[in-house]
Amino acid sequence: MALDPGLARVGVAVSDPTATIARPLVTLPRRPHRKFLEAVGKLVSEHRPEKLVVGLPLRLDGRKGPEAQRAMALAFELEKHLNLPAVTADERHSTFEAADIMRENKGKNHGAPQNDRENKIDSVSAALILTRFLNAGSSNESR
Repeated sequence: MALDPGLARVGVAVSDPTATIARPLVTLPRRPHRKFLEAVGKLVSEHRPEKLVVGLPLRLDGRKGPEAQRAMALAFELEKHLNLPAVTADERHSTFEAADIMRENKGKNHGAPQNDRENKIDSVSAALILTRFLNAGSSNESR
């Protein structure tokens, strides 16, 4: 299961049982924090992932800024809260790629409201993060 954390929303994606195909699942509101943790806990109970992959928003030069620090703190908190391994994975460009995918599939959105498109972009971005992680194997894990 992958999470694409933002300040307002967190996109979630899951893989198939063979861990080869990732699909967007849902976008969760980040606040209130307690409800966010409960929602992630319910998804973990339902989908039973082996680990959580939290998108790490590195800067273009690879450095960690405040956003990356928040993502790392979230991974640590979720690992402790859910008793499930959590790793971070580079998420650079995932939101832009998700937006491109959404533009390419524009006809399938049938004029969906902007908020619905933003929510979908977050979960599509999480699916891209998970796809990269699965394709790379565990070699791209970081903490």
